[in-house]
Amino acid sequence: MIDGYRVSVHDWVEVFAFDRLADPLFLLVLPILLVVLFWSWRRKSPAVLYSSFLPLEEVPRTARQRMLWIPRVLRVLALTAAVVALARPQSGHAETVVEGEGVAMMLVVDRSRSMEAPMPYKGRIMTRLDVVKDIIRAFVLGDGEEFDGRTTDLIGLISFAGYAQTHAPLIRSPQTIVDLAAKIDFIPTRLNRELDGTAIGEGIALAASRLIEAEGGLDAETAGADDERSSRSNVIILLTDGEENRGEIRAPAASELCRELGIRLYTIAIASPDEIARTRMLPAQRNPFVMLDTIAKKTGGRFFLAADGDALNDVYREIDRLEKTTIESREYTRWDERFLPYAVLALILLIGEILLASTLCRRSP
Repeated sequence: MIDGYRVSVHDWVEVFAFDRLADPLFLLVLPILLVVLFWSWRRKSPAVLYSSFLPLEEVPRTARQRMLWIPRVLRVLALTAAVVALARPQSGHAETVVEGEGVAMMLVVDRSRSMEAPMPYKGRIMTRLDVVKDIIRAFVLGDGEEFDGRTTDLIGLISFAGYAQTHAPLIRSPQTIVDLAAKIDFIPTRLNRELDGTAIGEGIALAASRLIEAEGGLDAETAGADDERSSRSNVIILLTDGEENRGEIRAPAASELCRELGIRLYTIAIASPDEIARTRMLPAQRNPFVMLDTIAKKTGGRFFLAADGDALNDVYREIDRLEKTTIESREYTRWDERFLPYAVLALILLIGEILLASTLCRRSP
């Protein structure tokens, strides 16, 4: 027991364990030193002349005489430990450095009452909002089949109806994003019908502001923020099923802001086949599909149209492909010096040898 802790043999072995010697050539010195040491001992061995050894053989050996060999063994061990220390024993620790170009992504989801409409998805009938939640889970966490997940990206979450609200700023916590997305619910229009609607521009503008705020936070918190910001793509993925009819900031103005800030905007419209057919008959200035396509292309993004859950799943797969995070991992071994235990051991052994040689194991001249 040392200071209340039990020290095992394994613990002592760990103290002196190492993986390699940085300067192994020093080991060649050890046999030379040992030869010189043994030769010097033979020269200094005391000699007393006797006519016969028979009387001496009957004299019993004392405890001190039986211990005379100990100092020399300690000297050999001290030299060995010192030479090993000079050879620089080292222990290796494998480390992995992950580098890559990250993506800062704001997911903007429509939660107006129209998102309660039924939508077929994987052989089931679900609300449009529930389909979106299910696909977001696979998109963010990965499903082992179609999606690898966005676990290394910064992701935020915004929903909108008659107004936009932030559920999560940009964070690198995919499970949190999925959990918060699962809690998004429809606007309770029975309380206030003004809360319902489709404020697309408000959702885009709020998402853009969250992306810019995140850049400011990185500048303030990390010295390498400029490198991370320069290598990071800023993306907004907007999903809606309606025509813009709410909000002080309209979608064209919000998309212009995104263009100026270098934010790429992907727009997704979901509609039933009948709704798609009716909408395509509208003039361009009143066609929400045309508007969504225009604002996306303005920022370097794309517009997608999905008539069911499977088509929507394919849309997110395509965006996942377009906004792929490039990750590079490099493995290397960090070598820690382990010479100190051997140097200390050599010193302790040498001190022990000197003390014994001058006291209990002192040899007669």
